[in-house]
Amino acid sequence: MIEPTKDQIGILWFFTNPETLKILKVSGPFLPKEEKVSILIVYDDNNFISPWPREKDGVYEKGKLEEWEWGNETDTEAWYEGTKCGLGGIVETRMEQAVRIYSSQKVIK
Repeated sequence: MIEPTKDQIGILWFFTNPETLKILKVSGPFLPKEEKVSILIVYDDNNFISPWPREKDGVYEKGKLEEWEWGNETDTEAWYEGTKCGLGGIVETRMEQAVRIYSSQKVIK
Protein backbone atom coordinates (compact mmCIF):
# COMPACT_ATOMS: atom_id res chain seq x y z
CA MET A 1 0.00 0.00 0.00
CA ILE A 2 1.29 3.46 -0.88
CA GLU A 3 0.87 5.82 2.04
CA PRO A 4 2.38 9.08 3.23
CA THR A 5 5.67 8.78 5.05
CA LYS A 6 6.14 10.41 8.43
CA ASP A 7 7.52 13.47 6.61
CA GLN A 8 4.54 13.79 4.24
CA ILE A 9 1.13 15.28 4.79
CA GLY A 10 -0.64 13.25 2.13
CA ILE A 11 -0.92 11.72 -1.31
CA LEU A 12 -2.46 13.59 -4.22
CA TRP A 13 -4.03 11.16 -6.70
CA PHE A 14 -4.72 12.37 -10.25
CA PHE A 15 -7.01 10.34 -12.53
CA THR A 16 -5.94 11.29 -16.04
CA ASN A 17 -4.50 9.78 -19.23
CA PRO A 18 -1.11 8.54 -20.47
CA GLU A 19 -0.49 11.73 -22.44
CA THR A 20 -0.78 13.90 -19.34
CA LEU A 21 1.55 11.53 -17.47
CA LYS A 22 4.16 11.97 -20.23
CA ILE A 23 3.86 15.77 -20.01
CA LEU A 24 4.30 15.70 -16.23
CA LYS A 25 7.39 13.46 -16.45
CA VAL A 26 9.05 15.90 -18.85
CA SER A 27 8.00 19.06 -17.01
CA GLY A 28 9.45 18.00 -13.67
CA PRO A 29 8.03 18.38 -10.17
CA PHE A 30 5.71 21.36 -9.73
CA LEU A 31 5.37 21.35 -5.95
CA PRO A 32 8.18 22.61 -3.74
CA LYS A 33 9.83 19.86 -1.65
CA GLU A 34 8.63 21.53 1.51
CA GLU A 35 5.00 20.81 0.53
CA LYS A 36 5.67 17.14 1.41
CA VAL A 37 2.94 15.71 -0.80
CA SER A 38 3.32 12.59 -2.94
CA ILE A 39 1.71 12.76 -6.36
CA LEU A 40 0.40 9.60 -7.99
CA ILE A 41 -1.08 9.48 -11.48
CA VAL A 42 -3.80 6.95 -12.32
CA TYR A 43 -3.52 6.92 -16.10
CA ASP A 44 -5.89 4.18 -17.26
CA ASP A 45 -8.38 3.72 -14.40
CA ASN A 46 -6.15 1.00 -12.92
CA ASN A 47 -2.38 1.55 -13.15
CA PHE A 48 -0.73 4.35 -11.22
CA ILE A 49 2.78 5.74 -11.02
CA SER A 50 4.54 8.72 -9.56
CA PRO A 51 5.54 11.03 -12.41
CA TRP A 52 8.99 11.58 -10.89
CA PRO A 53 11.33 9.24 -9.02
CA ARG A 54 11.78 9.55 -5.28
CA GLU A 55 14.73 11.74 -4.44
CA LYS A 56 16.12 9.36 -1.81
CA ASP A 57 16.47 6.28 -4.06
CA GLY A 58 15.41 7.13 -7.63
CA VAL A 59 12.50 4.66 -7.53
CA TYR A 60 9.07 5.41 -9.04
CA GLU A 61 6.16 4.50 -6.79
CA LYS A 62 3.71 2.41 -8.81
CA GLY A 63 0.95 -0.15 -8.54
CA LYS A 64 -2.53 -1.19 -9.60
CA LEU A 65 -5.77 -0.02 -8.08
CA GLU A 66 -7.30 -3.45 -8.75
CA GLU A 67 -5.05 -4.81 -6.00
CA TRP A 68 -6.73 -2.52 -3.48
CA GLU A 69 -10.24 -2.08 -2.22
CA TRP A 70 -11.38 1.19 -3.75
CA GLY A 71 -14.80 2.75 -3.48
CA ASN A 72 -16.40 5.91 -4.77
CA GLU A 73 -18.54 7.96 -2.43
CA THR A 74 -19.30 10.60 -5.08
CA ASP A 75 -17.67 11.78 -8.32
CA THR A 76 -15.09 13.65 -6.27
CA GLU A 77 -14.82 11.64 -3.05
CA ALA A 78 -13.56 8.11 -2.58
CA TRP A 79 -11.90 5.79 -0.10
CA TYR A 80 -9.24 3.15 -0.47
CA GLU A 81 -8.04 0.29 1.66
CA GLY A 82 -4.81 -1.61 1.31
CA THR A 83 -2.47 -3.82 3.23
CA LYS A 84 1.26 -3.73 3.62
CA CYS A 85 3.72 -5.91 5.41
CA GLY A 86 5.36 -3.90 8.16
CA LEU A 87 8.26 -4.53 10.48
CA GLY A 88 8.52 -8.05 11.82
CA GLY A 89 6.10 -9.37 9.19
CA ILE A 90 3.12 -7.67 10.81
CA VAL A 91 0.43 -6.99 8.21
CA GLU A 92 -1.21 -3.58 8.45
CA THR A 93 -4.55 -2.69 6.87
CA ARG A 94 -5.46 0.96 6.46
CA MET A 95 -8.46 2.77 5.05
CA GLU A 96 -7.91 6.29 3.74
CA GLN A 97 -10.17 9.03 2.41
CA ALA A 98 -9.45 10.40 -1.06
CA VAL A 99 -10.44 13.36 -3.20
CA ARG A 100 -10.73 12.48 -6.88
CA ILE A 101 -9.32 15.02 -9.35
CA TYR A 102 -10.02 14.65 -13.06
CA SER A 103 -8.57 16.62 -15.93
CA SER A 104 -11.20 18.74 -17.64
CA GLN A 105 -9.08 19.65 -20.65
CA LYS A 106 -7.97 17.63 -23.61
CA VAL A 107 -4.24 17.29 -24.10
CA ILE A 108 -3.01 18.97 -27.28
CA LYS A 109 -0.27 17.00 -29.00
